[in-house]
Amino acid sequence: MPVREHGMLLAFLWDLPSADAVLLLRAVIDNGDFEDYWAYHQQREYLRDHATRYSDELALAA
Repeated sequence: MPVREHGMLLAFLWDLPSADAVLLLRAVIDNGDFEDYWAYHQQREYLRDHATRYSDELALAA
C-alpha cells in the first residue's frame, strides 16, 4: 500500500472531538502549562466523579 493511501486510512480513525483534544493537549504541553492543566483536570474529575456522587452520604454522616 502506498504511503499516501496508508495516511488516508489513518485519517478515518480520527473524529473531530478526538483530534481537537489531541491538538489542545499538544498546545498545553508546548506552552509549558501541562502541570497546571493536569492539576485542574484532576480536580474537575474528582468533583465530577466523587464529590457530587457522594455529597448526600457525607452530609448524612456529619
